[in-house]
Amino acid sequence: MIMGHIKTNDILIVKDGATTGKVSHVNNSFNFSNAVINEHLFLCRVSKLISSNYIFFFLWSKTGQKLILKNNKTGERASINRAFASNLKIPLPPIKEQKQIADIIDKKLKIIKAKREKLKKEFEVKYLMLTEKVLDNGFNFYNIKKQDKNANIIKISKIAKIIMGQSPNGSSYNVKKKGIPLINGPTEFENKLLGRTIIKQYTTEPTKICKKDDLLICVRGSTTGRVNIANFDACIGRGVAAIRANNYQNYLNFFFVKQRKNILKNANGTTFPSINRDYIENILIPFPNEKNQKEIVKKIEQSFEKAKELKTKFEEVIKELENTEKELFIKAFSGQLSKPIKNDTPVSELLDKIKEEKIIIEKQRNELRKKRRNMPKPKKTQLDIIEVLKLNEAPMLAADVWKNAKYSDNIN
Repeated sequence: MIMGHIKTNDILIVKDGATTGKVSHVNNSFNFSNAVINEHLFLCRVSKLISSNYIFFFLWSKTGQKLILKNNKTGERASINRAFASNLKIPLPPIKEQKQIADIIDKKLKIIKAKREKLKKEFEVKYLMLTEKVLDNGFNFYNIKKQDKNANIIKISKIAKIIMGQSPNGSSYNVKKKGIPLINGPTEFENKLLGRTIIKQYTTEPTKICKKDDLLICVRGSTTGRVNIANFDACIGRGVAAIRANNYQNYLNFFFVKQRKNILKNANGTTFPSINRDYIENILIPFPNEKNQKEIVKKIEQSFEKAKELKTKFEEVIKELENTEKELFIKAFSGQLSKPIKNDTPVSELLDKIKEEKIIIEKQRNELRKKRRNMPKPKKTQLDIIEVLKLNEAPMLAADVWKNAKYSDNIN
């Protein structure tokens, strides 16, 4: 490959798919001296007369993202073309002021990031204390036995039906609502405790079916043990299993929330954990009468409400940080963060130099294109007929033998 090699200070822009328009800056921490982009990226190489950090921060801002996606093509798969660059206008101060703005943004973003990470850690500790403590108390057999002397520890297979998923034919997958919803794994799971599944794709060739309100559990990979509740009847792929209680489903649901860490810890395989039907059916569960099950679930739900309140407060603080970040970019690119610097190169002079540089670069590109066109094509393998036959043990048509041999150019 002659073109497309990544260099320090390049800006990479996603050109299609779910992350269309997302940008990344290649800084000095990029450890690969010989890397290239693929067909799903644009490479933006900023003039050395301009701060690439400044340009990156603008493209990364909500304003920049909006301008990039203004060129977004509608359809099943989002995409942008090179026209976005021609239509995208960037406020351009003198070079020293650009660097000043980029440095201010970088420092303030680091402060915001540190605050966000600290808040996240504090929230996770408090949240786990609230949820895990109540689950431990709720399913403590000693506590259960005090309330129900007839309570026992029994296998899951005694109180629930297990349906292991089976992936349908890949050609039956679609997003056009043909067939029934397909749940292949955690990508269709809502990201919260006992969340409800979401629809992302369908299949016209369903295999194993879960019913609405079944408990779904991931059975493969790093998400083994993670659970969600089926929000609709669906086909389930091999990455999940459905657990359907014979009587009271909610008690079973909260028990598996509690068990997630143990399930992942005890799953088969170290590099790629997994569990099977036999494993799930043999999990032991404290089992009181249904009245006590409902009392346990009620207490857990009350504690979970407190956890939800904690999460709401956390999300509000995070939203404030996001607004601070948004305001930072607005001020940065409207000249409110920086001050004019003496002896800075005027923008008009800067643009003239960039035009001259662009002419030189375009000339170099044309030379590269010419070089690529003139590169000798790789020669075809020069095999004679006997060698072709030796390489193919199965019988071959005479025409195919000829095409694979050095005489292929002689076929009329």
